[in-house]
Amino acid sequence: EKQIEDMQTEQVRLGKRLGALAPSVTKDYFRNAPLLDFMAPTIKVQQIILPNVVDDVNFIRVPKMDRCQTCHLAIDKKGYEKYPQPFTTHPDLDTFLGGSSAHPIDKVGCTVCHEGMGQSVSFRDAAHMPSDEKQKEDWEKKYHWEEPHLWDYPMLPVKMTQASCAKCHKQQVFIPKADALTVANATYERAGCYACHKTKGFENMRKPGPILTKIDSKLSKDWVKNWIRNPRAVKPTTWMPRFFYNSNNSSPEDAVRTEAEINGIVSYLFANAETHEFAVKSPPRGDAKNGETIVKDIGCQGCHVVGEGSREAAGPRRTFGQPLENIGNKTSYEWIFNWVRDPKHYSPATFMPNLRLTDAQVADVATYLVGLKGPAGDAPKASFDQKATDDTLLDFLKAVLPFEDAKTELAKMNADQRQVELGRRAISRYGCFSCHDIKGFEKAQSIGTDLSEEGSKLVTRLDFAFISDIPHTSKLGWFRAKLHDPRIFDRGRVLQPLDKLRMPNFDFSDDEIERLVTAIMSFQRETQPAAAMPSRSAKADFLSAGRTLVRRRNCVGCHIIEGDGGDFVKLVADPSLGPPMLTPEGARVQHDWLYDFIRGPITIRPWLAVRMPTFGLDDQSINGVISYFGGISNKMTPFESHEIVRTASSDDAVGKQLFELLKCQQCHVLGAIPKDQPTSNLAPDLRMAPERLEPDWMLDWMKKPSDILPGTRMPAFWPDYPKSFYPQLGGNAEAQIRAIRDHMLTFRGGRRRRPRCAS
Repeated sequence: EKQIEDMQTEQVRLGKRLGALAPSVTKDYFRNAPLLDFMAPTIKVQQIILPNVVDDVNFIRVPKMDRCQTCHLAIDKKGYEKYPQPFTTHPDLDTFLGGSSAHPIDKVGCTVCHEGMGQSVSFRDAAHMPSDEKQKEDWEKKYHWEEPHLWDYPMLPVKMTQASCAKCHKQQVFIPKADALTVANATYERAGCYACHKTKGFENMRKPGPILTKIDSKLSKDWVKNWIRNPRAVKPTTWMPRFFYNSNNSSPEDAVRTEAEINGIVSYLFANAETHEFAVKSPPRGDAKNGETIVKDIGCQGCHVVGEGSREAAGPRRTFGQPLENIGNKTSYEWIFNWVRDPKHYSPATFMPNLRLTDAQVADVATYLVGLKGPAGDAPKASFDQKATDDTLLDFLKAVLPFEDAKTELAKMNADQRQVELGRRAISRYGCFSCHDIKGFEKAQSIGTDLSEEGSKLVTRLDFAFISDIPHTSKLGWFRAKLHDPRIFDRGRVLQPLDKLRMPNFDFSDDEIERLVTAIMSFQRETQPAAAMPSRSAKADFLSAGRTLVRRRNCVGCHIIEGDGGDFVKLVADPSLGPPMLTPEGARVQHDWLYDFIRGPITIRPWLAVRMPTFGLDDQSINGVISYFGGISNKMTPFESHEIVRTASSDDAVGKQLFELLKCQQCHVLGAIPKDQPTSNLAPDLRMAPERLEPDWMLDWMKKPSDILPGTRMPAFWPDYPKSFYPQLGGNAEAQIRAIRDHMLTFRGGRRRRPRCAS
């Protein structure tokens, strides 16, 4: 009865409290009325002023002021995750807005990430932006929303919010917890946008396309013409864009000019090709079936696609290398054999690694690949004659010479010279040299607009031309339209051929366009003061350089690193039979062993078909990778000596006894591969442990393996650590684990350490 009475009393108290909060004219109108709201208003403007985060108002930078919490009351408070907007909690408070997070609300606010008018307290004036058409229609009905046109920086759609990470995390290709921006940057890089458009963070990168200086040893003229005409008609997953037969050059007159230009480009490339001698001439044929197995199992599909229906399905990592579909139509068996055998013999700067195949395996792979044949591509849509070539070349010459001088210059050349010169002029106009090494264009500069600050560009600086079906208040709409049809803004204009837009069409999917717009919006003018930026340190530099390298070399195509990548693992039926996760690598292996392994990989799991290739990295790059792995494992002292201290002479025997009791050798190989175990149960050869594994890591691994590698098949023998099920060494789990570790370090005659400075 006492409990019931207490509960009734509490009910009455809460009822009175609820009544006091109920709407009324006095509280909701009178106390909040203008000039009277100084007394005790029920609605208050919540405001944050951020001295280290600024707004650029042209001639001055002022501290950012955000009033978003006036509506979003619980945005930095836990417990409101299931409530609708604007009352919900911000996702991932441990990273964003939480008091102990890296981005507390009183330090970063809201609009530095989301954009919008932070000083506004109304839905419409805050410049909210819908994420899709459905949300737009919903907002128009409920809130009378309209496209903001009085504020230069409307809110980013939620799916693009991560573009703002780059305001502070400058020029980083990977930012933890910014998955959308990471994929956006990968798409921007894989599409080769940086080759034509200078972009900070993408300087000094290799050209995204293959070299064309030795083209006659690889390709035929007819194939190249079909390829230039429409690359995706030959290989649907290619990133090579289409320069011709676009929305502004598809008329019958344009078709004649197009075919003349294509013929000229091919003539120039072959006329300037260097002689290439194959290392192996007339190589023998192999077994195509075995070659197909090698291609699928050894790891080729981490970078190359074979038969995938679309580029979008494969993604930017698995299309890192050239598509292998239809390669039999493209080149010869001799070229494929020599390329697979030693890619750097043909292209010394290539990123294609050496898979260390035997000549017999190379023959099998080459025989399989040369059999991959498909459509020859689009046929010419018009025929051209010498007059078409002359007229097209004369147009180019008139652009730089007086008319009579241009005619004189043309008359000096014979028919072949005119074709080659037309090709040179066309290559220069379309910027082919930006993606490909072409003789004669070694010093040519990129032809596209610098995009380093494109995300900060005002919409008033974008030319919408005569296009009225895109809101002229939205630069996102302009970017989307430009990527969907790069020549769209020529619509309705009467232009001479050389005055038309020339950006090629990549046939981007809608998802690819959204990723690229996210990347472009991340390219911002530097406005935030140094106090707002992440602190710099040697470790931060190691992490940034390493994250760049493992993506530029597409290590993440096979391996999961910091939660990102591992596309090839998804193709393997059993992930345990795929490439390992490398996040803990810096703590797991000895750094001098890792240095030797990257230089010359050895077999660790001989039962697997997939193998680590030889990348041919220089010492600086290898040391960068080692420092990076050390950084993400918080192990910044790479070279250490470990002395084994035994507390009793019997510890060796106890370690061996426990090793046998736990049946470690049932999964871990010690020389011969167990025949009674499926390959999915096998684990690395422990004879390598003394020189490969870090002794301290071995202790941590045996304590709780799933904490280091979630999903591992390694059992937890000490689930109640530091307690133990086993009586040895007084039931002391730590002593037992150390004894097993010390026993493993005696394999192969003891632990042999050869300290060496890898630098």
